[in-house]
Amino acid sequence: MPLIRSLFWALVVHLLMTRASGVTATYALANGSVFSIDAAALSTTGAFAKPPRVYLLNGTQKLRAKVINPRKEFPRTNIWCRWTKAFTPAFYPLMLERNEPHAQAEQVPAYCSVRAPALAVVSPMQGAPGTLVTLHGMWFGTTPKRVWLQLSNGKQYKCTPQKPYAFADWRGRAGKSCMNPTSGISRLTFAVPRGTPTNQDCVLHLLSANSEDWCSFQTTNVCTLRLVILPLNSGLTMPSAVVAHEIARGVALNIVALQEAGYHFAQWVVTNGAAVIDNPDNAITRLTTTVDCTVIAQFTADPPAQAVHAGRR
Repeated sequence: MPLIRSLFWALVVHLLMTRASGVTATYALANGSVFSIDAAALSTTGAFAKPPRVYLLNGTQKLRAKVINPRKEFPRTNIWCRWTKAFTPAFYPLMLERNEPHAQAEQVPAYCSVRAPALAVVSPMQGAPGTLVTLHGMWFGTTPKRVWLQLSNGKQYKCTPQKPYAFADWRGRAGKSCMNPTSGISRLTFAVPRGTPTNQDCVLHLLSANSEDWCSFQTTNVCTLRLVILPLNSGLTMPSAVVAHEIARGVALNIVALQEAGYHFAQWVVTNGAAVIDNPDNAITRLTTTVDCTVIAQFTADPPAQAVHAGRR
């Protein structure tokens, strides 16, 4: 099921973001999301002197969207809007009415796909406390209200989303929104709360502006260790650097680096996650971690041998 949902969403995004002839922008938005319209996409170009009126067209019915730029920011070349109510998921043409003397309503050469909120991809779908989990999908609003894990006994563990968020907000402030205003796709990352019981089947809940979605999640008592050898072909490691390894969380593990001819071991370097290495400068040492991590076995090339020349007397 997760694979099917992933493939479905990849197809949806590909189709919606493909620009057809005569269409300058295509939006895939969840109800309650924020989106932008640029004057360059209109048949009559030029800055907006005043906040315009923006609608979705549903047959003869016009569904209003709210312009969220303050009046003092006008004139400006683009506007930002927010849906003020839940619309039936469907494709809608966009219409814009300039609030200016002698201005006429213009149908923006784009369609907006309004979708129901949903979590599409959870990666990974299991992890130990401290493991980073990323949610992809569409949900109401640009910031979440609450994310939590719930065990089968009903006990809940609050998840704190990482900041800054993935996208800029409608004022252009980087990292203030978890929703892409152009595609409507949302992304959110959090760490499995420390203290969460391990080896448990849980339900991951996401509560946003006026919707709630959930999916299955499993807490584990293992972490993933990846070893990398640099430079390539300069040595070997134990455990092997060829594959990732599941190791016991919080339990010391022996790691060994063996150099190839022409190289010597330099140090162990943690590049992703967190780990404690007893002696990073020793080829044989111990590693302890409670989260997924990547560790580099760094080797250095031996200095070139100096040739000895017999001089003439």
